[in-house]
Amino acid sequence: MITSFRPSATERLLGLFFPPRCLLCDQVVPVGQLFCPPCRARLPEDFRRRSLTLEDGGILPVASVLVYEEGFRKTLHQLKFRGQKGLAKPIALLMAQAAGIYEEAFACVAYVSMYPGDRRRRGFDHSRLLAKYTAAKLGLPLSDALVKVRKTKTQHELDAGERQKNLRGAYQCREDMTGRAVLLVDDIVTTGGSLAECARALKEAGAARVCALCAADTPLRPKNLYQ
Repeated sequence: MITSFRPSATERLLGLFFPPRCLLCDQVVPVGQLFCPPCRARLPEDFRRRSLTLEDGGILPVASVLVYEEGFRKTLHQLKFRGQKGLAKPIALLMAQAAGIYEEAFACVAYVSMYPGDRRRRGFDHSRLLAKYTAAKLGLPLSDALVKVRKTKTQHELDAGERQKNLRGAYQCREDMTGRAVLLVDDIVTTGGSLAECARALKEAGAARVCALCAADTPLRPKNLYQ
């Protein structure tokens, strides 16, 4: 796992006024460093992987950078709920590296979009921001094809049957994806329901292959997405 990057002149200048912090413990680190030395020493050797069994029997592979717990959970909360958009770029550097586990020639990077009303209230779509920087690092175009067309409840609050109904038809793909391999980005994979529904929408639009990429994976996993 990479632990540093070459900062631009602008990033070096900004670092004088807004020192970067370790993504795991929030301690100040030198510009260009992602982790402090103690946290760097305990990083896992490999990225996290899991597979989601979809409703149609297909498989959606999911790669994630780190576990959604402790310091990294706080970091993602700062991005999502406190508007610290500057965290998106260093997190996306790690996500782009994690994408290397896939032996795919991806045509584009899509993302699990927010419902428009929720996006307006927050002021930005954090998953789009992660996808934007990940796509740039990978040299791929960013696709805004996935649209959330209705508001849904939080998945982890529902039982299996309610989860399926909650997300059914919530996302639509408004672009022809015929024959494309798509890298689908989100911030956190929990039940996997949103990823699965977005994968369904992409495949209905003609995508030949969909692989998911997330910043974090929850430590507790449901045995089955729908049961």
